[in-house]
Amino acid sequence: MTKKDMLSGLDKVKKELANQLYEAVTAIVLDYDKLGLWVLVENPRNSLYWDTSFARRYIQAIETFWIDFHNCAHGGQRDKLTRLWSNRSWGKTSELCCDKRHSHASWKPRIVNGRLSFPTAEEAAYHWLFCERVVHLVEQLAVENGCEAHHNLHEQVKAKHLTNFQRYVFDALPRSSTLKPLVAEFGRYITLAVNPQNPGFLESNLQKLPKGSKIVSRQLLLWENFRVEMADQLELESWLDKEPMVQSRIRWLTS
Repeated sequence: MTKKDMLSGLDKVKKELANQLYEAVTAIVLDYDKLGLWVLVENPRNSLYWDTSFARRYIQAIETFWIDFHNCAHGGQRDKLTRLWSNRSWGKTSELCCDKRHSHASWKPRIVNGRLSFPTAEEAAYHWLFCERVVHLVEQLAVENGCEAHHNLHEQVKAKHLTNFQRYVFDALPRSSTLKPLVAEFGRYITLAVNPQNPGFLESNLQKLPKGSKIVSRQLLLWENFRVEMADQLELESWLDKEPMVQSRIRWLTS
């Protein structure tokens, strides 16, 4: 045991395992960046990990972009401050701080089924709303970098990349979800521009539409990139100055 390492037993094992994990993350980040791939590393904003020698190696070696956000701004129950490190600037629209206009769940531990439960464990998982926003952001960036996103069967046929399209010709509909339907299921699209921290407005509007209508796209935008003509309806009541917005596209069933 050295002077720098006065740990023993389980604590020593935990430290060694953590160091192995940190070393592996550093190696992956450096290798993936050399391949030209986009990389994200996530940890709490106040985590000591960002000051470790492992993290500093890739932070100092690669152009760094920080993305900080409160979980509650993306659908979470608490104002946990999360930090993403990235080697690209693509995620800046996700940088949302709590607007202090909604309530938060308590951080106090509680007894669940006879055992002490800590809220920090509940905040470890990403909220589904944040996941949806990231997925649509990745899709948007993929299209901007040359990928194709087909919205109907006509576009798929024109792309000529379908290996099972001939089954349509012989009236044998493929069971996979690769091909879009022959007849459009939805009658029209409407676009709403809403405060990303006021998802209730979007949900209430969705309930007013015909049964079966659903959200098919969520796009985070900065004010300077938004124009009024981009949306069919704009929610203004809960805005704060210069705050990012969500542009959501809803498929509307015909009656």
